[in-house]
Amino acid sequence: TDKTACWRLLRSLYGLKQSSRNFYKLIDRLVRNISGWKRVPNDPGTYFKVEGDGWCFTTVHVDDIFPLYNPAGKPFRDEFWDALVGYNMTVKHLGELSWALKCRVQRDAAAGILKFDQTTYIWEMLARHNLLNIKGADSPADPGVELPNPADMSDEEVEEYSTYPIREIVGCLMWPCTMTRPEIAFATV
Repeated sequence: TDKTACWRLLRSLYGLKQSSRNFYKLIDRLVRNISGWKRVPNDPGTYFKVEGDGWCFTTVHVDDIFPLYNPAGKPFRDEFWDALVGYNMTVKHLGELSWALKCRVQRDAAAGILKFDQTTYIWEMLARHNLLNIKGADSPADPGVELPNPADMSDEEVEEYSTYPIREIVGCLMWPCTMTRPEIAFATV
């Protein structure tokens, strides 16, 4: 084989970096062709249709689609599914949402309550980074904390601190910041 050749894929393969982008572009094109559906300007992965008393919001995340609708908006959801099936996509309705994107969803329709919880994700992240036994702080941004100056640290201390995957931990904390725990955003970034 020629080692200087570059191959161009004609379709996206599941798991590659551009797969989710290509899937989103396909969904975007399909939804824009359905009468009455619009994209939320500030969230390009969310589409909606509102007519009379009926409404349906549909969020797309990679290859997961989450519809939210009232009883009068169920035909809009069906219209959305039919457009996907008409494009030869396999669509599975997995029932009412209870877990998605490492987030537990609890709903009490009678009381009008919707709760999101990432406790399991947070405990898993703390265990993965050996942070279960750390001291807590009264405030996420305690003004009395002084970070050590690397110039004043011994080689052993520098070595110890360099083993912490700080960027990975901050990245893991950004997910709860955007989903369920906005109050930790200041201390995280």
